[in-house]
Amino acid sequence: MKRFIVALPLFFPSLAFAGREPFNQVLDNEVLPARGAELESKITDKIGTPGGAGDETASWWGVAFGLSDQVELVLPLEVSYSHADGTTNFTRYAAEVRWRMAKPGPPVVMRPIPMLRLAVERGNSSQTLEAQADLTVGTDLSKKVHTAVDLGGNFVSDASESTGHLGIGVTGNVTGALRLGGEVDANAAFIPTFSGPNLAAGPDVSYTTGPFWITAGGVVGLGATIPDPVVLRLSWGVEF
Repeated sequence: MKRFIVALPLFFPSLAFAGREPFNQVLDNEVLPARGAELESKITDKIGTPGGAGDETASWWGVAFGLSDQVELVLPLEVSYSHADGTTNFTRYAAEVRWRMAKPGPPVVMRPIPMLRLAVERGNSSQTLEAQADLTVGTDLSKKVHTAVDLGGNFVSDASESTGHLGIGVTGNVTGALRLGGEVDANAAFIPTFSGPNLAAGPDVSYTTGPFWITAGGVVGLGATIPDPVVLRLSWGVEF
């Protein structure tokens, strides 16, 4: 995917699953508690695009603030390296609000909890604005298994691009700190012309200890027309 979905995980003791970014592309439904703050970094490597023209390595940094136990503000920026021409550029910055539509409380198995994400992103090179929206629903299927369904899309202000995506992720506790899972993501372009849907799937592993978490994952394009055949991501975050 061209756009990197923003998510800032945190150890949230009232929930069954510590850390809230167990997936590569699929957004989960957790937010920071009130007055909480977290620093996160992501390194994303996109390889195998047609002719290598779209291959890039991006470094993403963000700070999240818990405005309440259900609302979070995220302020990210991104720097990317283009493999095609060997240049490094300050790519984009953004502001994002996430609203978890349930109050904190003890985990309840099979209770779907939705979260709405709204973001505005500014591209540094094109000086365009991009509006993004996601509705994700997270559910504890059991005391050890969690799933998330993420439906989202974006629209660029100069009408040069509009895309949508649907992702499904499943993760399970191996130990109290270690989780293994996987995801499937489908995305399609609507502007300038319709193309897709393009499918990608892959595994994820995450580890949480106290206020620190780390997640590694990747998705591989399933088909000859996938614009982003392989997306690898290493993410980490720490509460402060």
